[in-house]
Amino acid sequence: MDTHTEILSKSFEGDLKRLCILFEGELARQEKVYSICCAQGRAARVNDVDALDAHTRELVALMEEVFESEQERLPVLQHIVSYYQLSEENHTLSELIAVVPNLWQRRLQAFQKNIKNVLAKTQLEVRGNQSYMLQASKRMEETIATSLQQDEQPAEGYAHDGTEAVKPGQRPAVLNALG
Repeated sequence: MDTHTEILSKSFEGDLKRLCILFEGELARQEKVYSICCAQGRAARVNDVDALDAHTRELVALMEEVFESEQERLPVLQHIVSYYQLSEENHTLSELIAVVPNLWQRRLQAFQKNIKNVLAKTQLEVRGNQSYMLQASKRMEETIATSLQQDEQPAEGYAHDGTEAVKPGQRPAVLNALG
């Protein structure tokens, strides 16, 4: 049977259409994930903790949507995989694209290309954010360690505000008297 020219039953055609619609929804969600990851990176780089927290909450809610949509998509995909007698366990989108009619091939290929692109961009953004956050964390730890070392050493020279000689036992302050 030539699967590229076969006449599909209306219900099966509906399954392919539904799958494409669900994939398009997933693409939109993944594009939003990318956008939020970019916003998280910007917030982290300007030390905007409130925005960083808000973006993290957005991501958590969006990931819940991703998991819910997968539950909606799986039965449709399983029906199509079963129809084309593809492996139930290890089927790929490329394998599915190879057996569906041309109209659906084009839609699925477009989805495959776009989802690969957005996932690659998201992965790069997440890696960049992770690298920045690790560096910032390391700098913070070094700053704290330096501060603790200064607290243990007797202060020498001028006072924290630079106006008078330090008296023995006086420790440098992080903030001046004005706060």
